[in-house]
Amino acid sequence: EGARICMNPLSSKFDLERARQFLDFAIRFTPQYGDSFIEYLRLELLTTGSAINTQLEQLCVNAEPNYGPMWCHCKLQALHSTRHVLRTAKAMLQTEMAHYKAVYQHAIARGLSAAAPGPQW
Repeated sequence: EGARICMNPLSSKFDLERARQFLDFAIRFTPQYGDSFIEYLRLELLTTGSAINTQLEQLCVNAEPNYGPMWCHCKLQALHSTRHVLRTAKAMLQTEMAHYKAVYQHAIARGLSAAAPGPQW
């Protein structure tokens, strides 16, 4: 949940590096929670513009996530593979993020300006 707060573009706590730390922790200690992998996809889309890298995909396949509201939403059929769920999640995230592109861009710019050092007097 910490990562979701840090990736909410309307939150004053918007911080993608902090979100990465939360997600790394969540994936390490609760790999069966599929929402962590989907949120990691969102983070990759926000930071690199692409999503499913082979390392993340393999980590997810090895973990075999089996619960989480977003995971279950993206698992359209019981027999869908982990890779299929990730592809479905990526498409869903790309659609959502395209719709809210301006909001995310503003949040990223706000984060960059907050991180920039002030004038040296």
